[in-house]
Formats: sequence, C-alpha cells, structure tokens
Amino acid sequence: TVDSRVELAAAEPLAAVPTTQEPARPELRLAVGGEVGLLFPFGIDGLLLLERGQQHSLDLDLSWQPSAYWQSYSVGGAYHPFGNAWFAGGRVRWLQLHAPWSRGYDSDFDNVLGLGLELGARGWFDRGQRVLGTAALGVLFVPSGDTSLPVLYTLSLGVAWGAVRTPLGGS
Repeated sequence: TVDSRVELAAAEPLAAVPTTQEPARPELRLAVGGEVGLLFPFGIDGLLLLERGQQHSLDLDLSWQPSAYWQSYSVGGAYHPFGNAWFAGGRVRWLQLHAPWSRGYDSDFDNVLGLGLELGARGWFDRGQRVLGTAALGVLFVPSGDTSLPVLYTLSLGVAWGAVRTPLGGS
C-alpha cells in the first residue's frame, strides 16, 4: 500500500551529498607593465604567473630598468608559500654601471652580475583580475672582485596589465 512505501522510503538513509567543490584548474597568466623604485628609478616588466583559482603559486618576471648611467636587466622568480599575495623570491641581475651609449662606457668593467633576494606582495586590484600590483623589498649582492659595490637595497612598486589568461590541463 501507499503507507508502507512511505514508511520504507523514510527508513532508507539519504545519499550523502558531496560538499566539496572540484579543485580549481591552474591558470597561466601573462602581464606587462612598469615599475618605479629606489636604486632603479623606473623599469619595464613582463610577468608570467601560475595561479590556482584565487591562490598564487609561482611567478617569473623579466625586467629592464634603463638609465643613462645605471641600468639593469633581470630575471626574478617568486614563490607564494601561503597561496596569497605574499611572496619570497630570488633575482639575477645583469648590471651595467654605464649604459652602452653613455660616455665612459667600458664593456670589460661596466658589466657585472648581481644576485638578489626579495620579499613582497603581488595581487590583483580589481574583480576582473586585469590590474596587477606589486611591492617588493630586495637585497642585491654583487660577487665581483672588479667592483667595490656594497650590498645594495632595492624597493620597487609596480603596476601591470593582465594581458593573457589561459587554463592549464585538460577540460
């Protein structure tokens, strides 16, 4: 009868409803922009970011800080240990103590390699994740016997535009 079917349905346990969401797929992001700072007054940046949902993972950036008497080409890598904006990273800089077009340039003396460490924050300013801001403090070591540069400290503030966004992995 109908009453017995209702009693049987009520006695059966309900199927477990999954409460976890599928993990977010990783995305590769490309951003281009500029920076201002101390030691290097301004620069041009290209950033490659690996993100999973709203969490940052790894960043790689290429920078050029031009100047008439002090310029730098650098590659930096950053790791976001907590998955948020805070990062710790390293940087390799090719420093030119004089620009090649400046008077007094000596290719044997004016090109040195610098190694650095950085701490900072990098995050999106807007909901559409198109404007990326960066603030970083760094220390730069120049392990060269040819120059008398001390340990150098850097500060940079940057803004970049998120140009490309592509998911990684299968669908």
